Amino acid sequence: MRETNRIGLFTDYYELMMAQGIFFQGNPQCEFYAFYRNNFRHSSFSILSGIAELLDDIRDFRFSEEDIRYLSGLKVFRKEFLDYLEDFSFKGDIYSFAEGDIVFPYEPVLKIRGSFCECTLLETFILNCLNFSSCVATKAAMVVESAKGRPVFEFAPRRAPFLESANSASYAAYVGGCCATSNTLAGRMYGIPVFGTMAHSWIMSFESEYDAFLEFYRLYPDNCTFLIDTYDTLKSGIVSAMRVGEIMRKDGKSFNIRIDSGDLSYLARECRKALDANGFKDSKICLSNDLDEVIISQLYLEETPVDSFGVGTKLVNQSSLGFVYKLCRIFKDGKPVDKMKISSSKEKITLPGSAQVYRFYGRDGLMCADMIEGEGRLETCSQYVLHHPIKEEKFVLRDFDHFETKLEKRVESGDLVAAVGTASSNRDFCRKSLSMLHRSHKRLLNPHIYKVSLGENIRSDRERILADFK
Repeated sequence: MRETNRIGLFTDYYELMMAQGIFFQGNPQCEFYAFYRNNFRHSSFSILSGIAELLDDIRDFRFSEEDIRYLSGLKVFRKEFLDYLEDFSFKGDIYSFAEGDIVFPYEPVLKIRGSFCECTLLETFILNCLNFSSCVATKAAMVVESAKGRPVFEFAPRRAPFLESANSASYAAYVGGCCATSNTLAGRMYGIPVFGTMAHSWIMSFESEYDAFLEFYRLYPDNCTFLIDTYDTLKSGIVSAMRVGEIMRKDGKSFNIRIDSGDLSYLARECRKALDANGFKDSKICLSNDLDEVIISQLYLEETPVDSFGVGTKLVNQSSLGFVYKLCRIFKDGKPVDKMKISSSKEKITLPGSAQVYRFYGRDGLMCADMIEGEGRLETCSQYVLHHPIKEEKFVLRDFDHFETKLEKRVESGDLVAAVGTASSNRDFCRKSLSMLHRSHKRLLNPHIYKVSLGENIRSDRERILADFK
């Protein structure tokens, strides 16, 4: 393994300090889990992304000779602990939802079993993988839902901070439903379709828009989308595009247009009129310029004639979904002891013990509820009493068709035991999963809240620990 691939120092400093402390206390086995507390505004669900990156890169979580020398120079860490780090590699187990799956607040989306040192040192890395990617994938899914079947192209790399996050954003946006990326590197890395039109600078480098469009056609006769808002969309841009279009029509070719500024709804309607009046009914209109799910929905309310969207800035300007990572079990003398965080704020109280998430489906094939229950403690019943994770509310789940477990083993004893999936297969899985979520949960205005609840056993365990603490 190349030294530059080792990422062991990608951890918060206090994780190293805690790891050293617990190392000299015997480094017991334990279990942590990751979850988040709140969805984006306008959304009742999120899309999990970053699992594939985590599983692919966890083998690189090692410490190089330079790392050990650096840590030694801090005069904080003892030689025995540094020797442990020098030989470190993750040898535990990881369970998680699948890449591209639908997830909801408070439910464990990942759990990790290993030594306390292993689980602690990996916290920063795990949360980094999940937070940004899941944020982008969720935003992309919301935008794609609002586009109502029209293609959405991802134009985000120039708006993302740094190269690595740009590539992660392109991947996550594709998993969330975007059909192609402008990021050529991500296209090669992940096998994502690439797409591009032109920039205003191309047009400005010619004497006229007509000359710019004509030359572009000569270079790319089968891929002509003209950017028409450089000078004046209606008086110049669309006119020049149609002039070149006349030449293209004689060659049996067609063109599309993109509008990137101004009143998009008005300009699209006027351009559509001009295109249709001049016989270019097959020419399509792509709209861009700081679009998001709310703006796209408004464009539809105004009956804007649009065939595709380019979305970039607002896919990456909300950088974190808010995943957290908590200890839920530790082994003492070989016996499991359930642990949980206790707080005066109910939303801050965590879940004790090793949990599993069960997703129930109705007889219509749609998702109807998720239940968090102790692993291996769910009995087969015709109905279940489910409790809200935070509020003093409960309901009876009955008349369901079947359920499935969501936390599946991905890593065992440090080795990958489940396929990560390609960007394309993960995108397909995400689209299929969203098709099984009722449309009332996907609307932007006051979406119906999906039921995520605690089973009787894990709720009883939590209440017992709370009572003992008091």
